[in-house]
Amino acid sequence: VLLTNRDDTMADRTETLLMTASRAQLTHDIIIPSQEKGKFVIADRFADSTLAYQGGGRGLNLDWLIKLNEFATFGVRPDLTFFIDVTAEVGARRRSTVHPDRLENVGHDFQEKVRNQYLKLVKLFPDRFFTLDGMESPDVIHTRIWLEVNKRMNKNEK
Repeated sequence: VLLTNRDDTMADRTETLLMTASRAQLTHDIIIPSQEKGKFVIADRFADSTLAYQGGGRGLNLDWLIKLNEFATFGVRPDLTFFIDVTAEVGARRRSTVHPDRLENVGHDFQEKVRNQYLKLVKLFPDRFFTLDGMESPDVIHTRIWLEVNKRMNKNEK
């Protein structure tokens, strides 16, 4: 329902609430129990995605979205968020090789708003965002990610 390319339109608030409900279930069923067992959790597209896609792309109020995320995730926040930055044009070219979902099909202006919102989030939450140049090779990006993860894990162990 959320990501399939359907002809009918979905209200922005409906989309937001469904995304956030899905995140609430994931947090309840997987993330919190894993953390309670002392495990590290790596998630693809967590609460910051809502802030970027629904806040930037859809133009919904950022403060409201932050509060909604806080409620939905039971207060769980990422310790580290990787933002792999590419322009909307580059992102569109890369997505052309896969079947884009509903949000990826919205268009260039939407994708540019999402990117700009991520750039704002980087400034709003500098302690946990780590920006990578998406034009670098996947191997370089992979190496930079693991260097940052190891650096932060070692810092937390001291």
